[in-house]
Amino acid sequence: MSLSIMSGLRKVRYFLYTCLLFTKSDIKTTLIPVSLLASASAPLRNVSRLPHVLFWVWLHLLQCDLSNQTMDPYEDEQNKNYRPLPAKRISLQEALRFRWYIVPACLVLSAMYSAEAVYASIALAGLTVLYNEFHAHRGHWVLRNLVNACGLASFELGATLIAGTDPVASLHSRFLILIFP
Repeated sequence: MSLSIMSGLRKVRYFLYTCLLFTKSDIKTTLIPVSLLASASAPLRNVSRLPHVLFWVWLHLLQCDLSNQTMDPYEDEQNKNYRPLPAKRISLQEALRFRWYIVPACLVLSAMYSAEAVYASIALAGLTVLYNEFHAHRGHWVLRNLVNACGLASFELGATLIAGTDPVASLHSRFLILIFP
């Protein structure tokens, strides 16, 4: 393999590992429980949908974690120094840019499944902004818990929609809507 290909592969691996480190502490608390519950409660319980569910939840979790960890990166220096910002794997400027680039990526991914998944993605993005950028996390405990509950509900809704998506049935229903509005 040529040197440039090897260098490119190393950069991709570094980037993906950095993304994983942003979400590492939420894999057991959010990614796994939300994905399993969505897969168990979806109308179509097809195991082949599980990778789709896991990726959708993980990408949206990355969006939330990027926002959260760029709010006060110095807090992580004491508590979780393995995270990308305190470990100096990525600069604050790069993380902030990435934080906003990932929002349309989440919307595009959701649009590949359904309009309803896009709504869940929009709700999650809005709640993330409310929680972090508008400082609901510092507000009254009722507001903080309400925003958290709605965020988890958005995760669950989107994941359940992805788990229950039957591409053939979805295509047929869209075709029928075009014929019989």
